[in-house]
Amino acid sequence: MSDQKSVKWPDYVLLVPLILIGLTAFRFLLPLVSGEFPKCPIYKFTGLHCPGCGGTRSALALVHFRIGEAFQQHAWFTVAVLLGLPLLLWMGAKVKWPSIPGPRYHDWWLWAGLTFLLAYGVLRNIELFSWMAPR
Repeated sequence: MSDQKSVKWPDYVLLVPLILIGLTAFRFLLPLVSGEFPKCPIYKFTGLHCPGCGGTRSALALVHFRIGEAFQQHAWFTVAVLLGLPLLLWMGAKVKWPSIPGPRYHDWWLWAGLTFLLAYGVLRNIELFSWMAPR
């Protein structure tokens, strides 16, 4: 019998299955919704793309495995799902099994992600970076 205490998965790892379940539900429930989604009110009134503009279309393309289209609609969201979720899982595995090499979770990861999202939201409204605007 081992004296080692069993280490549980960190709470932030719960985001991975929750987001994947949400995307799966989105894939199968979306056809039940008729018509289009409402336009972004910020874009409608100001003509500026908010940090979330294109996110729904990106998620729709992502759940149909159209990665290029998802990236065109919302690059930040696509990168967050395709790289961020596996990274969260890897960091959680590092907590559970410390001998695994890799990054550790720090709260600044969250703040860095939010900062990048806000910067992305600002940059996509500048002509030089208009390629980041949703198509």
